[in-house]
Amino acid sequence: MTSRFNHKQVGGSHYEKLAIQPIVFAMGNGLGPCETNIVKYITRDKGANVNDLRKARQYAQFLLEFESNPVGMVRYTDYAVANDLDYARGKAIEYVVKWAQKGDAAALSKLLEVIDVIVEREVGLKREIHDGDRQTGV
Repeated sequence: MTSRFNHKQVGGSHYEKLAIQPIVFAMGNGLGPCETNIVKYITRDKGANVNDLRKARQYAQFLLEFESNPVGMVRYTDYAVANDLDYARGKAIEYVVKWAQKGDAAALSKLLEVIDVIVEREVGLKREIHDGDRQTGV
């Protein structure tokens, strides 16, 4: 079985050789975020990065802790404020929540748009910094 997501990897090639992407496995099996990360980190190149195994263990520990001490709901507005997120990032969090809680497909479209805006802004800022360094000889 070949994953249709192999061509979509951003920031590396550690999943390209896999027949089934960890995200495909996780979503197909209804795994939550901690379980998904465990699968992801255990699946990465064997022996290449022991920190990936430590991350997998950390997520397993989170599961144990959350079982004994459940976390209550946090409103997305409170999350954005507490983590000092700018407006666009706060909107992205809002759209994720609207999708997750209500299955709002329009929220997913808006999420993609907002992420594109954030990426373009970040790329523009990096260009400005790089151009400024070039002009000052740094």
